[in-house]
Order: sequence, then C-alpha cells, then structure tokens
Amino acid sequence: MRQPATARFARPLAALFLLLALSGCGEAPSDPEAAIRELIAAAEQAAQDRDLDLFRDHIAADYSDSRGNDRAAVLNRLRLLFLRYRQPKLLTRIRDIRFPAPDRAEVALWLGTADTGRLAFDSRRLELSLRRTGGDWQVLYAQWERAAPGGELLDWDQ
Repeated sequence: MRQPATARFARPLAALFLLLALSGCGEAPSDPEAAIRELIAAAEQAAQDRDLDLFRDHIAADYSDSRGNDRAAVLNRLRLLFLRYRQPKLLTRIRDIRFPAPDRAEVALWLGTADTGRLAFDSRRLELSLRRTGGDWQVLYAQWERAAPGGELLDWDQ
C-alpha cells in the first residue's frame, strides 16, 4: 500500500530536522539554553538552504535513532531529501529543554513540515539527545512520532 504524500514527506524531514537543530553558526551563547534555541531557530533557515556540508559537521559519529539509523544512513537520507524537496519549510515549537549534565541536553519539540511545491504538511513530536563537544552541540540520539491531529501546537498533554 502506498503511503500518503504527507507521510512520505514528513518522516524524512523529521530526520532532516534532527540534524538541522545543530546548524548554528558563529559563536555559541554562554547560556546553554539560549544556544540550543538559536540552533533550532537556525535549523528552519538551514532546511531552506539545503546545505549538506553543514550537517556533516554537526552529527555525532556515534549518532543513532529510534529507527535504527546511524550517521551514514541519515546523511544519505539528507542527500535524497535535498534532491526531492525543492521548497521545504519547517515550523517548530520547543516544549522543553533539559540539561541532565553540563555537556548534555534533552530537547522535546513539535515539528511541522511542509513542501510548498507539493502542498504537503505533516507534524511530528521529536525528542533529541545532544552532546556539547568543543563548544558545539551534536545530536547523539533522536526519537520521533506522528503528532495527533489538532491542538498539537497548543496542548502538549494529549
């Protein structure tokens, strides 16, 4: 059975966003939470720029996710996404940022994805585990699931 266009589009873009969350440029703020927020904000623009080199620098060598992907698999998926989706758009809402240790972060967020060229939209809940190495945050692990329709932007306790 063929998946709806939005499902085929959203799953790969969720993986893309995991990497985009690390796309901050310039010096990181001294406040770790502000640095994470800046990285996520920069991710929205980086998705539109489709710059694969940026992602290579910000994925941990030991990255894994809930779907069994490793760093190489995610980079390959990104290559395909950049070829397939010409006008990706992202909308994010951070639910929570926690710091279990000074060099570790856990981020819960909502991600809406769209491709204006295909008129497709979908949403996902993401849980990211990040590690700070040499001042840069890298994604270590990611888990995502399809968000329930309706109310997702406003109600996190569904």
